[in-house]
Amino acid sequence: MNVAHLLRRAGQASGERPALAVGRQVRSSYADLAGRVAVLAGNLRRRFGLRPGDRVALVMTNVPEYVEVLFACWHAGLIAVPVNAKLHPREVAFILDHAGARLCVVTADLAHGVASLRPELSDLEAVIAVGDAAYSALHAGDPVPVETRAPEDTAWLFYTSGT
Repeated sequence: MNVAHLLRRAGQASGERPALAVGRQVRSSYADLAGRVAVLAGNLRRRFGLRPGDRVALVMTNVPEYVEVLFACWHAGLIAVPVNAKLHPREVAFILDHAGARLCVVTADLAHGVASLRPELSDLEAVIAVGDAAYSALHAGDPVPVETRAPEDTAWLFYTSGT
């Protein structure tokens, strides 16, 4: 089973109930989040040529879009690589390179630092910042069904300091 089925089911069962909020402000219902994720997943696959098993790094601070991108990765059958936003750029570069990330989604405050690493990373094809036009464009189009994954397939890849 693909982890993204959990969100799809929550969207069907809990529809208009709040899924994401910032403080007391609801940002998304379960149905809206599930729909946005399905469209985003399709665009990650179509626009970047990503295939199941490809790695997408998330170098993001604590924002609602993090959940959206994470579930979109799973929905598309991609492997999410969460990266601690507080790491030094050299540490981020190591993780992106070692993981073989093809795409990196960042928050605006981290965009410049991560984009500057791109020339030295052979697999990294694009850096997309939440809130910019390229990210917004990923929310237009047709949704795709949840990608079928085997129980032994990797959903996410963590790098820790071991502490």
